[in-house]
Amino acid sequence: MTAQRFLRSNALPFAVITVAALLVYWLSLGNEFVIWDDDTLVYNNPLTQLWTAKNFFGAFASYDPELYVPLTIISFQIEHLLIEFAPMFYHIDNLMLHILNAGLVFLLLQQLGLRRWTALAAAMIFTVHPINTEAVAWVSGRKDLLAAFFSLTALLAYLQWQVTASRKWLWTGLMCFLCAVLSKPSAIVLPAILLLIDWKSRGRLTKENVVSKIPFFVLSILFLIIGLYGKQSNISALSPAETFLLACKSTVFALGKFFWPSDLSVIYLQTDAITVALPQFWIPVVLLGMAGIIIAFVWWRKGVGCSAPTFGLFWFLLFLIPSFSNFAKDDVYFFSDRYIYLSQIGLLFILGMATDLLLQRFGARTRLMLLWSAATPLLLLLTWNAHARSLQWHDSETLYRNALAKNDRSVVMHYNLGALEHVRGNLDAAEVEYLKTIDLSPDYVKAHNNLGVLYKQKGQIDKALAQLRLASDMDSGFPDPHSNIGSILMDRGDIDGAIVELRAAIAVSETFAQAHINLGSALGKKGLYEEGLREFRRAFELAPQLLDGMPEIKQALENLTP
Repeated sequence: MTAQRFLRSNALPFAVITVAALLVYWLSLGNEFVIWDDDTLVYNNPLTQLWTAKNFFGAFASYDPELYVPLTIISFQIEHLLIEFAPMFYHIDNLMLHILNAGLVFLLLQQLGLRRWTALAAAMIFTVHPINTEAVAWVSGRKDLLAAFFSLTALLAYLQWQVTASRKWLWTGLMCFLCAVLSKPSAIVLPAILLLIDWKSRGRLTKENVVSKIPFFVLSILFLIIGLYGKQSNISALSPAETFLLACKSTVFALGKFFWPSDLSVIYLQTDAITVALPQFWIPVVLLGMAGIIIAFVWWRKGVGCSAPTFGLFWFLLFLIPSFSNFAKDDVYFFSDRYIYLSQIGLLFILGMATDLLLQRFGARTRLMLLWSAATPLLLLLTWNAHARSLQWHDSETLYRNALAKNDRSVVMHYNLGALEHVRGNLDAAEVEYLKTIDLSPDYVKAHNNLGVLYKQKGQIDKALAQLRLASDMDSGFPDPHSNIGSILMDRGDIDGAIVELRAAIAVSETFAQAHINLGSALGKKGLYEEGLREFRRAFELAPQLLDGMPEIKQALENLTP
């Protein structure tokens, strides 16, 4: 098929998908960045702020902080080069990727066996489903959108290779797969999906099927190792039994949210003990066990072929598996909406095949009428809910308060809301949130540190020192309490004590620019000007903007520079 013919035959479906996406997300294009990874990944990320060879290659040598997403970071570098940090354009790019992905889902489902208009209805559900708003309306969801785009492109290239036997399509698929795992490591399951497609199309797997996937599996293993390195702390946080139980709960929960997408949240907490004695764990285990028994029974009765339900369920599960390494965070949570961005295609395939089976006895015109009579009200309902959900990502405060309205026991959300109020200067409101954080998690070091800073701002120095010393005792690897204690001691005239604390902060984190500035000031007050200027010089190397309000120091550094 020529490009012109392809565009002509698919213009209407692509236009319908685009209009549907705009109906959902047009208002959310005015959303701001949110302090929920957007700060560390995008606008406060040194790698995205300058388009240089060093930063370009630096994207391939860094984590975000735990995911290896160099291609995602490069996309932000390009955006900053063109438009700096104007959030609307970042949201537009996310929406464009989502529209492209929905179009690819439409093409893919046809290739997998759905009728054309059934595939369009399924792709429309993908376009407007509320569970996808997290990936689209959140700028940091870019990694999921990019990984999905390249994964879907790789799958279509592979299917084209199956038809034409042209090696160029296989290598195109491999290159797209490489881009997918460079966007987000969760795409490493794609080779297993390719084998699943082979199994579906041929009814069995052959040696040739496996051999042709060797380059894909080599990349998968490589990026699995890279990904596990960034997630070492999470992997060791839960026992294998706890991980298994949460995986079962997460799988059933994901199915529930797909079919009934109500009360969507940015965070789903696991506050109860993780034990099989609780219904929230043994019920998912039983349900999944029963599903496995049914699938095994069907294989035994009908041979080893891959039926549509089996194919769809395995697709769903395979794309969900990488999310099982995300369970342990500051809060323990077991699911995020974006985790099923690609997984849901398996469910859409099952629904599509069931629809085609139900309608096969009718003529083409009747099938079309029945299909869209059923799909239209569903799509309108999903569109309305997704539109409302996208606006809950408007800004940080809206996001935090929405999450707390659904679960008031989130340590991270109370802390983040407190930090936001703190920055705004609402000290009383910030204090309330910090105290709630500590009440829920007494060893939350950052809350103690920030509460100490807040008490200092209120002039309650003894309370400030108590909180800061508690924070420093809790976590010797956290430099901020030492720096803040040093600042208070310097204000009190205890310069020697301040120097001890500030050196302790720098010993923990040599790149802590503010600690170098404070130490430089303390050394200056002791008359150790040369040592003090060395500290200021190091601070200037780390964060030049911190010295913008210190012209005398900048001039002294310039005079000392050879």
